[in-house]
Amino acid sequence: MTAFVEISSPGAMVTVQDLGRSGWRRLGVPRAGALDTGLLRIANRLAGNAESAPALEFFLSGPTFKALDAPVQLAFAGDFVLTLQRAGERSVLQSWRSVTLLPGDVLQLGQLCPHRHHPVDVGAVVHGAVSRARIPRGHKMALRRIEPGETVRKYGQIIGFAAGEI
Repeated sequence: MTAFVEISSPGAMVTVQDLGRSGWRRLGVPRAGALDTGLLRIANRLAGNAESAPALEFFLSGPTFKALDAPVQLAFAGDFVLTLQRAGERSVLQSWRSVTLLPGDVLQLGQLCPHRHHPVDVGAVVHGAVSRARIPRGHKMALRRIEPGETVRKYGQIIGFAAGEI
């Protein structure tokens, strides 16, 4: 059975990242990927995933998650506070751990302390949208239609132009 998590609040500057693409630089494709691959690998180990699995990486403050129809395991690598709301009770958890959310549980990620960014491993989930299939390594997910020729941006910087409709 597949468990789904809803992102009820996206947080600041949340993206889906993986270990990037190596071996394509000669063709003009940058490595890209997570800014801190060590934290990505730790989060994936905490979640029981392959080290190269995609994860959410956030800056400033993290998203708020709600477990939907089944328990879902999330893993967190980095220094920030987690606030769990379960059955009307509120508790504060430390990061560097995995957490199993039960249906109806809400988990809010607080602001970073003092580092700049951290990956959060929840599978392929971003900004309130849920990917029902795995996002392959090196691929990203668009939250709106991108027309052919339109710029593709990452962190506000142009990284390319759409060759076809995305």
